[in-house]
Amino acid sequence: MVVGYSLQERRSDMTRLKSAPTDSDTDEKNLSFPNLLLSAMFQRPLVLLFLATAAGITAGHHLHGYLHEAAAFLWLVPLLLTAPSAVVRSGRWPWLICGAFSAGLALDVSLHQPSTLAEIAAKRGVHRIEATVCEPLADYRRYRRTIILVHRIFVENTPVKVEEYVLFKIYGPTPSMHPGDGLELRVRLSPFKNFNNPGGYDYAGRMALKGIACSAYQVSGHKIKKTEEGRLPVFRSMIEKIRRPVRDLYTDKLSPGKPRALLRALILGEKQELEREVRNCFARTGLGHVLAVSGLHIGLVGWTAFTLAMKLITASYRLSLAVVAARWAALLCAFPVIMYTCLAGFQISSRRAMIMACTYLAALFIGRRKDLWSTLALAGLIVVVTDPHSLFTVSFQLSFTAVAGIIWLAPILIKAANPVVNAVPAGFPRTALSYITGLAALTITVTVFLAPLLAHYFQRLSLISLPANMTVVPLLGTFVVPSGLLSAFAALVYPPAAGMIARFAEAGVQALIHLVQFWDSFAFTSVYVPVPNRAEVLLLYALICFTILSVRHPRARIMLIAAVAVFIFDAAYWTYRLHFNSDLRITFLDVGHGNAAVIEMPRGTRMVVDGGGFPGGGFDTGEMLIAPFLRSRKIMSVHYLVLSHPQTDHFGGLQFIADHFGPGELWYNGIHSPLSSYKNLMLTLDRSGTALRAPPELPESFLINGVRIEILHPRDIPDLSLATNDSSAVNNTSLVMRVCYQGSCILFTGDIERETEELLTAEIPDLLSSLVLLVPHHGSRSSSTPAFLKAVSPQACIVSARNRGHSSVASRLEALDVPIFRTSEQGAVEVTINRKGCWIKPFITVGGGCAGCRLSVICYQGKRLNSKFEYRNPKQIKIFKFKD
Repeated sequence: MVVGYSLQERRSDMTRLKSAPTDSDTDEKNLSFPNLLLSAMFQRPLVLLFLATAAGITAGHHLHGYLHEAAAFLWLVPLLLTAPSAVVRSGRWPWLICGAFSAGLALDVSLHQPSTLAEIAAKRGVHRIEATVCEPLADYRRYRRTIILVHRIFVENTPVKVEEYVLFKIYGPTPSMHPGDGLELRVRLSPFKNFNNPGGYDYAGRMALKGIACSAYQVSGHKIKKTEEGRLPVFRSMIEKIRRPVRDLYTDKLSPGKPRALLRALILGEKQELEREVRNCFARTGLGHVLAVSGLHIGLVGWTAFTLAMKLITASYRLSLAVVAARWAALLCAFPVIMYTCLAGFQISSRRAMIMACTYLAALFIGRRKDLWSTLALAGLIVVVTDPHSLFTVSFQLSFTAVAGIIWLAPILIKAANPVVNAVPAGFPRTALSYITGLAALTITVTVFLAPLLAHYFQRLSLISLPANMTVVPLLGTFVVPSGLLSAFAALVYPPAAGMIARFAEAGVQALIHLVQFWDSFAFTSVYVPVPNRAEVLLLYALICFTILSVRHPRARIMLIAAVAVFIFDAAYWTYRLHFNSDLRITFLDVGHGNAAVIEMPRGTRMVVDGGGFPGGGFDTGEMLIAPFLRSRKIMSVHYLVLSHPQTDHFGGLQFIADHFGPGELWYNGIHSPLSSYKNLMLTLDRSGTALRAPPELPESFLINGVRIEILHPRDIPDLSLATNDSSAVNNTSLVMRVCYQGSCILFTGDIERETEELLTAEIPDLLSSLVLLVPHHGSRSSSTPAFLKAVSPQACIVSARNRGHSSVASRLEALDVPIFRTSEQGAVEVTINRKGCWIKPFITVGGGCAGCRLSVICYQGKRLNSKFEYRNPKQIKIFKFKD
């Protein structure tokens, strides 16, 4: 039976149309490389509009402080700019592009509204709130936490209506809480605060992008009162009614452990039960993307649904002739994609992936499948218009870059492998090889295109991501996710069968875990890498793009050569700075209430003095603060570790540094601690072959690359019984070290108190004089006596603490009439010494002014002053002279 013309004729016609040369192909060969790029861009106006909108959002994000008061009028600009494009036919694209840029600017500025809860939290008071639980409780070592939606807060017994999200932490016994439960309780609000170090993680910015205003802590002694049903937003409440039966199914029918936790993460998008070791195992093998419901999972569901729909439609000969199977299959598979996104909590990453998938399916339905760049640009445009701040999230950048790479590079790799595939006999062998080469091409493409971003954000690259993804992703897509979704569907439709299907899915998850653990068992699964800055990330992408373009366009090789030249210059700069620089650079890091400093000596010798730390070990300052700083400076090894004394706020972060940066020696005061975390540090040092040196074995004075190191205290072996007794006595045994270079000295004092200060002042007053003083014991009132400060006579003081220090010490420091740099206020403080002088550069300058301050040219409230200026108020403006 023939309807119109047969399916075979239709396919042959399409083949002839594809193979016939077009005018655009002929023109493409005649265009120069720059004109070819411009032609390709203007043939896809959606790409230009997306890039212009993204640029506007980026500009608005950085300039919103200057444009906030004019936010209401910013929308007039895109209207005025796009109006001429409706009248003028020629030359309208510049108007549309400018209109898209200004629209993105207005979109972002309009989002930066002041937060009521953030303003209240800045005052750090205790308040009664009414709220609704939004997420399941997550267990941490010392507390449990969740996200709550605050509806009303009482400020001085006055109710204030708000609708803002808060990160709620609970210490101690916790009542059962489920999403949707209402709460009444008293909490202490606290603003989010970053550790302000170069290369550090912007935690406060991340919370702001997620729409979380502040954190809240349960006030001890006050119970949490659960009220009737909470007040979630309507759409979120509907989603929660779908998710709760599935969550209850997994809780009741599956045993606690890794399989249940991973199944909840894959199906419900809830990672609260995932252990840290499981997360690290997936990250080391290059499978961290599997744990978040995002593009991979949505793509697998869409691909499975599309394949099934195509088989159902083509099973009927009459139906396949009457309709275009691909179009209707695209329409049908959109429903499973949307339902899976809702089941996973309609989170940002899954919602973004759903938009991109549905955009592609819509393009397939209307017959525009081949223009994938326009489809991707339209999806990106929808995402950034509905959620402008998603542009700055790591997940958006990773997923968007991965899809762009797949569209561009994967077809080239598949085409290159076609001769090998076609040489295999037809049938199952060819089909299997075609599948393997296609999966390998996708994995290689994603690995190459995501490497710069992964290095920038996570500092680590997996060496086995190719085989790991090629074995895990098929199991995930063909068994684990489909069976998990089937169990969720059964929990909603036919609960008696849901338990059996859930256990079946659990078996698949268990096999998935064993497979990941197998790949993680190899010696070198991943490597830490130097962290490229943003400019270097762009340079790496330029190298990738121009390398691909140069294969087809010879003129692109000029740009490739230019990019390689810039890369070589960048590598030469860092090589000189790391190995041939003659400066002494000391950076006092912001590690909260603790000490940590990195000393970069001339000609490449590095030393880490103390490692900060927090009680309980829930936050590793070495992994989260010191190591990112080192890698941002391209430092991958250190030569010396110095531990002033064995207390957690000084040695807590050293274990990670000892395990990953290969120190040759550890200098310490000779006292050991009974704490298990300290014993773990000693085991790590022994395993890495680090030599331990303590007085009197440690020389009192020696030179390292022109830098004189002087050990001022202790000069003999301290009383070892102090390790388990008086903490004040342990403080007084702190290793006191003076670092001198080019006539300028910096004094490291540890946690010495009054007794040791008096001892040093009496015995070696001449050796205490220093240009910069690290204030003893974080500015505690038991230290920094007037006699000691007079003996040191510093020209600048640095306080490493989470506050300003004791008021009496602050008064004594201010009486010195020298600048005081506090890591709690100005973040990391960098001291640079060379033959020209000495500079002090805080990470956060007061008033946001100058970037670096010389001791004889100091910055106050953003103004650079030098010794030619006469100052009227010595408490505000300080002028310094170098010591001889």
